[in-house]
Amino acid sequence: MSFRKRVFHKFVDDIMEDGQERSTSSIIELLKDTMGGKDKYGRNRTAFNVPLQRKLSYYLRINNEYIHLDRGTRQARWVKR
Repeated sequence: MSFRKRVFHKFVDDIMEDGQERSTSSIIELLKDTMGGKDKYGRNRTAFNVPLQRKLSYYLRINNEYIHLDRGTRQARWVKR
């Protein structure tokens, strides 16, 4: 992958690790929960780095680890290989 790593990429990879099918809107809702709260050092994290839906779908599209299900529909689902 020849793109710049963003903060949310690691969190998306952790969420999609279980292999379930998810839409981009459900991934964003899970990102709001996981990117907030406390980090491993006890400091508060904000959900400031949660991406827009188009940025998330761009990341999923160009990353070879994700498969695009229901191509051509508005409610596309994604799954990790």
